[in-house]
Amino acid sequence: MFLKNFKNNLKKKCSYSLVEYSKEYLTKINVEAGTGLFNRKCHLNSVDYALKNNLTEVAILVSWSNDNEEPFIHFVNVVNQKYIDNTLGALINYMTNYLIEIVNIKDCENPYHSVTDKLVEIKNQYKKVLPKYHKICKYTI
Repeated sequence: MFLKNFKNNLKKKCSYSLVEYSKEYLTKINVEAGTGLFNRKCHLNSVDYALKNNLTEVAILVSWSNDNEEPFIHFVNVVNQKYIDNTLGALINYMTNYLIEIVNIKDCENPYHSVTDKLVEIKNQYKKVLPKYHKICKYTI
């Protein structure tokens, strides 16, 4: 029981630190629902959608559910200056989203590898700026 409570408390501390960081340093954005693929591969879904629709930009976000504030890194498409989610679909309406950056995939030799590398890079950057206990909470980012 102690271990379970310890893990839950640690998870809350890690989640709140990323939420607080996002609120302080990033810009909150609105994201519209697109196709709901529900496969936990948003970085690949967004590139695939962009390439099939002659789009050049993919946005990288910190997102969390409005009811639990457990953050995660999320990728969405940029279509006519709007952010469209093609992984969570209508579930995005129940999320809070902060923009990390927009990636131009037009000049990437392999956009699929580029966004995957970007995901790893962003995770590593957050681990550097957040409190030390965040490093053992791999599941939050």
